[in-house]
Amino acid sequence: MNIILNRIKIIFLFISITFLLFNNVFSEETKFSNGIEMQDKRLACKTYFEKLSQSTDNTVRNFYSFMVLRDYGFWFKDLFDEEQRKYIYDKDSKGNFKVGHIYNFDTASKIDGNDSILSVNDQKLTSAKQYLDIVKNENIDEINVVLLNEDNKKYSVNIKKTQNHFKYLQYTIHDFNITDIDIKKGTYDLTIKNSFKYSYETILSNSKLEHKILQYALGNILYYNHGQKKNIYHICDIPEKIFDEKTLLDPSEGIIVKDVLKNDKDLETIMSEIMPFHKLIGSDRNEIEINKEIFSVIKVKNNFNLRSFPFDKQIIKFQIIDDKYSLDTRLISATHFSHEIINNFMKKDDIPGWEKISYNFKKEPFTIPTQKIGTYSDSLLLSIIIERKPGYYVFKVIFPILLILLICWSVVWVDPKELEARLTITIVCLLSLIAYNFVIDSELPKLEYLTVLDWIILISYIYATIPNLLSIISFRLLKTNLPLGEKIEQLSKRYGLASYVILIVFIVALNANTNFEHSSSLLSWMAPR
Repeated sequence: MNIILNRIKIIFLFISITFLLFNNVFSEETKFSNGIEMQDKRLACKTYFEKLSQSTDNTVRNFYSFMVLRDYGFWFKDLFDEEQRKYIYDKDSKGNFKVGHIYNFDTASKIDGNDSILSVNDQKLTSAKQYLDIVKNENIDEINVVLLNEDNKKYSVNIKKTQNHFKYLQYTIHDFNITDIDIKKGTYDLTIKNSFKYSYETILSNSKLEHKILQYALGNILYYNHGQKKNIYHICDIPEKIFDEKTLLDPSEGIIVKDVLKNDKDLETIMSEIMPFHKLIGSDRNEIEINKEIFSVIKVKNNFNLRSFPFDKQIIKFQIIDDKYSLDTRLISATHFSHEIINNFMKKDDIPGWEKISYNFKKEPFTIPTQKIGTYSDSLLLSIIIERKPGYYVFKVIFPILLILLICWSVVWVDPKELEARLTITIVCLLSLIAYNFVIDSELPKLEYLTVLDWIILISYIYATIPNLLSIISFRLLKTNLPLGEKIEQLSKRYGLASYVILIVFIVALNANTNFEHSSSLLSWMAPR
């Protein structure tokens, strides 16, 4: 009887131990589960937002810096290499690193984004590690940096080591289309879909404590599915009131587009979502992303340099500015998807009358007029270089003007005695030129300077007037000084049109040299650099 009882006790103990072990394993699997009800996405998202709203943790709804660095307030410009599928540091043609990120006021007052770094403490930087070694050296509190700006001018600055705190706002362009360029009004129309994203991992970059926004996701929008016996997640749409009530920080808050004249709110669409990443669901990181996507149709003011018109090259500028935080608090970082979208945009021939040449993303510290002197906000500048297709103006304006001048100067081969015939031809030609001037005026704004086409028309006016005067002078000299009259007629035939062509070429060449940056490839060969 005792033997049977002992066996029963042993079996009971074995069952108990097995139950405890199973329970521990099961509880480990389900420690992030609030039950089967979290399979309902609406309930899971609602519960998650309620927890965020009720949280007393300041890190949930306040802006805290993530990066903590003791350095010189700048870092290199990085680009996404499509072939290697990774970020690389951008360099100029001579292999010098370029300035990319600036996150210190003193540094921003001394250097510019996109400038080339020629040397640091008299050393040419050949690797990022070389610069990191200087940063980590506690004995170096100040460095001397020699840089080359975009105008190829060398300058030198001294920068002190400081403690810097900031957080990145990830900016992505999903769709970008310029639908119209209005030279006369100085604007362009743009349809753009872009997004702004915050990522929350840990409280600080050097901390292992997960951010509360991520912690609250566990067991709510990231949960254990009993049926599938694995952890899965929900992507939650964020109601706009969550941002309005400051339950979560709005990633797009304070971001403005510079020089926007009109934003069609009827066509604007906004979509926000929150997405968790965790090793429990196969991700390589523990992180949660808050993403806000905005589609807009806007009209943007742009400065155009028309001195080389119609052989001109223009720079279309699209710039977003942080109007809420300074650059020592928040930095705007363009993702590699933005480069891919702009690359695709550049391949399309979809702007009538224009050819796309190149583009450049540039980080540019920006001072808002209401800001305190010496403080800066971060901005991201997209510059797109386009070149006018001059075919329309060459064949429909310039070529007809040359024909008119040819006809006008043909009167020098008409007998000087036929004064009436000569005057009729020259006056008709002059009136035709005036008509062409009205055509050009309808294309351009009222400028305080003359364009290449203006110079061509102005010189054409003068050369259309000269045959008129020559006809009258020659007619008078027939009676008073025949040898002089014949000499003038010969000089007119020999040098009249030739001098016109030479003068036009000189004006075009002079403009190409004085306005090289805004002259098309048709003129740039006249200004060797």
